[in-house]
Amino acid sequence: MIRLRPAFRLWPALLFAVGAAAAPAAGYPAAEWSRAGVSGGIPAGLAVVSRATPEDDLQALIDAAPATGGVIALSAGRYRLETTLRLRTGIVLRGTGPLTTIIELALRSDRPADLRDPRPGEWTAGLLLSEVERAGLMNLAVVFVSSGPPPDLTSSQAFADNPGRQTDLHVVSILLDRAANSWVANCVIKNSGSHPLVVAESRHITLENLELNGAHNRGPGSGSLALVGSEAVLVTDLQARAINSVVLQSGAAPCRGNVFLHARFETDLRLHGAGTAANLFENCVITIPAWLNRPPLSPGNARAREAPPGPDNLLHLCTVTRHFPVDRRVFSLAADPSKIYRVVDHPVRDGASPVVIAGPAPDAPSLLPAR
Repeated sequence: MIRLRPAFRLWPALLFAVGAAAAPAAGYPAAEWSRAGVSGGIPAGLAVVSRATPEDDLQALIDAAPATGGVIALSAGRYRLETTLRLRTGIVLRGTGPLTTIIELALRSDRPADLRDPRPGEWTAGLLLSEVERAGLMNLAVVFVSSGPPPDLTSSQAFADNPGRQTDLHVVSILLDRAANSWVANCVIKNSGSHPLVVAESRHITLENLELNGAHNRGPGSGSLALVGSEAVLVTDLQARAINSVVLQSGAAPCRGNVFLHARFETDLRLHGAGTAANLFENCVITIPAWLNRPPLSPGNARAREAPPGPDNLLHLCTVTRHFPVDRRVFSLAADPSKIYRVVDHPVRDGASPVVIAGPAPDAPSLLPAR
């Protein structure tokens, strides 16, 4: 690992070294990317089937909603959850805005048996969208309530679990498990117990205009935005800070055809597993603080026994910056608008390039076809 020294400077992204150019790809999987997100987009004009105040039992309102589904409109206020809130197919929770409608998670859960299996059988979730379709969360904030201090992100020592010896903070704020055509939009997820947001084995999901800010547990396998074995997920206008990492990971199911647009990661991005393929990052920023001793982009991790990704994980118009000591070489990635970059399909040594040039950029401003 690179050891950082006291003096730092910010290197421009265009100074990042890039690996040897690969042969131009015959074509990019644009048709696959065009299918990302909720089919037909997030629906507008859904009927309001009930209205809620903080005194109401949200689970009872969800369970009593008509089979045809609809919107449960949450008034401004703080809604406290002490058990998992389970959405049903067709049900949308819609608040008045993330500054005014706040869902407080007072759940507690001990460390799961398998930290790398973020599904209901292993993890406790605050809001759970499991085996649902056309369900969503909109215009609200989800805040994990802890008796301890808020998450502290001031040094690499912050990347550990059980801060202050609190062993019961292993809670996922929002978990989509085997969901389809569902969404989380215009939401803030703050001070999570562990993972702020996990999308596991789901299809056609839209994550739009989200802010993820803070996680108490940030040890290995904790505190991440994770897409696990999911396909056709569209992520737009996302900000992620003070969390462990952003992870795309395949397993029993592939993690492919996912699209990130206009995302800002103030942490590192990791791509794991041979089934993690054909994912697009366009107009995204990865910015790593000086004290965080990590490369900004990791194609697998040999030390952690995480397999490298598969083919065609591409970056277009992306920028990667971080502080470095003046006398150290920079990590690699590029913001050259004339090139498309491909994440390599093998682990890299510290300081080596995790990307190669995949080919020239098209004349169009985006690799995505018109939607």
